[in-house]
Amino acid sequence: MPFFPIINLPTNSLPSLAYDLEGVLFMAEIDPNEQVYIKKSIDQGENWSSGTLVTNATSAHKPAVACVGEKLLIAWTANDGSDILYFTISTNGGESFYPIQPLNGALTKHAPNMTGGTIGAVSFISLNGEAEMVTIPSNIT
Repeated sequence: MPFFPIINLPTNSLPSLAYDLEGVLFMAEIDPNEQVYIKKSIDQGENWSSGTLVTNATSAHKPAVACVGEKLLIAWTANDGSDILYFTISTNGGESFYPIQPLNGALTKHAPNMTGGTIGAVSFISLNGEAEMVTIPSNIT
């Protein structure tokens, strides 16, 4: 993908962005009620979808998004004092998501980073200050 500025981000939060194989741009963001939403743009960020609710059960902050093949992966940190790192997967372009799951007991007060490609990996700073990385399970139920 060529570099271009995205000047029309429809959010007040610090979003995370990722492209899929078809060139669709996805944005994970936190709304004022501390819920994670995913929005998408098919025109390099000129216009955005209204958004799909990803979470509705946990107070969230610091989302990260990545595309792995046909899957859209989203991870975020709980903002309820537990510092649990959660994730979910969409297999239909962000229209719906599998149930939210904690990520292998990972705890952090920092924003996670995600990588896509052939596997999904989340890196983060643990509560003891160590850098850690875990892979996201390829199948969740």
